[in-house]
Formats: sequence, C-alpha cells, structure tokens
Amino acid sequence: MTRLHEPDLSLVESFYDKGTPTFTHVVFDEDDGHAAIIDPALDFDPVRARTSMVSADEMLEFALGTAASAHCACR
Repeated sequence: MTRLHEPDLSLVESFYDKGTPTFTHVVFDEDDGHAAIIDPALDFDPVRARTSMVSADEMLEFALGTAASAHCACR
C-alpha cells in the first residue's frame, strides 16, 4: 500500500476544572489555523449561585493563540 500524503496532525490541550471536576479539551491544527473547544465548563460560585465564563475565556484565548479561528463544541 502506498500512502499518498501524510495524515494531518492535530494537537490536543486539556484543561481540568476543579469546581466541576471536568475536563475541557482544545484541539488545534497550527497548519490550517483552526481550533475547537470541546465541552467548555462554566465557573460556578455555589455561595452566590452564579456562573461566570472566566475559565472559558482563558481557553478561548489559548485557542486563538494557537489558531486563527476557534469553534466551540458544547452539549
């Protein structure tokens, strides 16, 4: 079998959120300039019963630092 081209290599960076014990993953390809944020978690303050997007914004900043555009995959 002859390989016609090398497979694309995507990189994955995982972030752990202690408050919600979950992982969020950023998959990015520096060559094509795209990144995807998979299942971002909102920050939750149980005392104030409020959410914030501080962690999500940090992941978006990371994704945009590694790629020209970022996409979010949320459930």
